Amino acid sequence: MATSLGITSVAQAVWSIAQGGRGAMDVAAYWQKGRRRFMFLNTLFSVICDIDFLSEPLRFLGEFRFTVRGVWEILWYRSQYYKAKLQLLIAEKGLPAPSECTGGTCTTCAPLRPLKVPSAFSEACGEGLAWRTIEDVIPFFVCQNVKHISANSKTCPLAHLSDGFWDVLLLRGSRGI
Repeated sequence: MATSLGITSVAQAVWSIAQGGRGAMDVAAYWQKGRRRFMFLNTLFSVICDIDFLSEPLRFLGEFRFTVRGVWEILWYRSQYYKAKLQLLIAEKGLPAPSECTGGTCTTCAPLRPLKVPSAFSEACGEGLAWRTIEDVIPFFVCQNVKHISANSKTCPLAHLSDGFWDVLLLRGSRGI
């Protein structure tokens, strides 16, 4: 449910769907091989979602609501609820140099070879590629291809929308303070 779109209850969500209601989403569209494709800008899991969704009643505080709810989450630490198994395709070692995309002549995007993604979770990944499995308590997880998760949170500073990769930021194995 999107409070920012005025949908605050299941009944409102159902009514909006029944009327064919539409609203903005964090989705990117691009053209590849003559076809228009869509992708999400980020995927979130864990305490970051709790901070976002559970701070809705504090919306009157503006961006400060995230700080207030974040402190509450730290004080009432609930990482035992975030047990997960992630499988990630690790493309290359090393970090790219931070840069801004300049379009067709972008120095970040130009040298990248097309990534041949194998079928989901297969072992045969090709040269330089390997699936990595992480099974642990993961109290913080963000996967995105943009630098900012909000106006004042630059969680993945090396993320680059047009490089074809997702940046993963996670905290694992933490058992509290």
